[in-house]
Amino acid sequence: MKRGALAAISVALMVGLIGPTQAQEVDFSPTWTFGLSTRKGKANPAVTIDVAQELGEEELAHVTLGIPAGFTLPQDDAITDGEELGTGEIIINTGADCVAGTDGVPNEPPIPVSIVEVDRSEEQASSGAVAVWRVDLQPVTTIDLVVTGSKTAGWSLDGDIPQNAATCPPFQFTATINPTSSETGTKLIVNPNPKRKKAYTFTAESQSTVGTLDSASQVIKIKGRPRKKH
Repeated sequence: MKRGALAAISVALMVGLIGPTQAQEVDFSPTWTFGLSTRKGKANPAVTIDVAQELGEEELAHVTLGIPAGFTLPQDDAITDGEELGTGEIIINTGADCVAGTDGVPNEPPIPVSIVEVDRSEEQASSGAVAVWRVDLQPVTTIDLVVTGSKTAGWSLDGDIPQNAATCPPFQFTATINPTSSETGTKLIVNPNPKRKKAYTFTAESQSTVGTLDSASQVIKIKGRPRKKH
């Protein structure tokens, strides 16, 4: 066989090996948006969180939300176990792209979401958790966000996302954390009270089922204290 023919075969084999690998590369870039119903200092806003992924993206397996220092969140014992903290909805793919198709998931979107407070376990408390907020998306999944941190240091809401073979991207998720809890009326998130308008950065750290990492952030400015009239 001539040298030119061997070279052509080698190139063809390399294209056959490299081409599919590049084609199989999957995007992982969930979009996160945070919103406050009021940006006044010391106000007690409703907080909205929107998340979306496109068709073909790697699935979410873990998320860590960051609320910056200066904001106030309640401790576990300030809220009764099971109190509602917020609501939302999710529209998610249950088609042939998913491992198990439509098994066990309603065909009529959207699926309602509830956010409730659940008592910490002893293990969670000993690990520094100040609260646990449960995001119930059943029959899709349930996510326990473990809250750690403080007003001085900032807050982390960290949770694993149990997988459901019947669902996969694309999806659109939106949720609103209410100003107060449903029974005790405990304020859930209170804005800082800066002297002047100040920027605060909310963050979302995402990890996919195969370990791909993605970071997102959003700056929200909180109004400063009103000037005293002389």
